[in-house]
Amino acid sequence: MVAIDFREGEAQKFVSFHAKKARGMVARWLVEHRVDDIEGIKGFDSDGYAYDAAGSSDAQFRFVRK
Repeated sequence: MVAIDFREGEAQKFVSFHAKKARGMVARWLVEHRVDDIEGIKGFDSDGYAYDAAGSSDAQFRFVRK
């Protein structure tokens, strides 16, 4: 199991409204792309979000959008 964290802008602020929307986008993206392993989640790139390797760990993946 892995937690997913969404951040916004240069300061990488957490915005709960956008994070809630992004969680739904991830769920949809996973189904549409038939992702069947944890590493596949890193490919999520909808609505300007991109995987942030520097801010991520094995237990938590961080996605940031500018």
